[in-house]
Amino acid sequence: MLVLDSSPIIYLAKLRLLERLAEIDKYYVASSVFIEVVEKAKDSTESEYIRKHLEHRIKNPRTLISEAYGLSKADTDSISLAKELSCQLIVDEKKGREFSSMNSIDNHGTVYILFQLLRKGVITKTQFKEYLSRMVSEGFWLSIKVYEEILKSV
Repeated sequence: MLVLDSSPIIYLAKLRLLERLAEIDKYYVASSVFIEVVEKAKDSTESEYIRKHLEHRIKNPRTLISEAYGLSKADTDSISLAKELSCQLIVDEKKGREFSSMNSIDNHGTVYILFQLLRKGVITKTQFKEYLSRMVSEGFWLSIKVYEEILKSV
């Protein structure tokens, strides 16, 4: 099972890959994250797409981790939900990943999702490279070295 944080949702929506996530695993989103991403995408074509693919996957964490470590409510709700469900957290922000690791929560980023889609045969190597390139052109940050290492590993 997966819990998605804001950034992975936004990039996967831009790539139109949210509907393909079910081919990897069950996935959920904290309600505060859903509200955050729908509000951010309010005036864009992503808003309705995100709503359509996530509104039936919303869960509220019962036990909340306090907003600490400079994390937002949406971030801490994602972390809390992943801990509660004992599943992987998909988060791109460094602070979120560090805090998740400190709380013994398995975590990965959006690129991990692309690798899982590739591994399951949902996308091809060519598509993987195209999606990665599109993510970077949309503002996803990777160092040149990491970007090249990812491409070599495909």
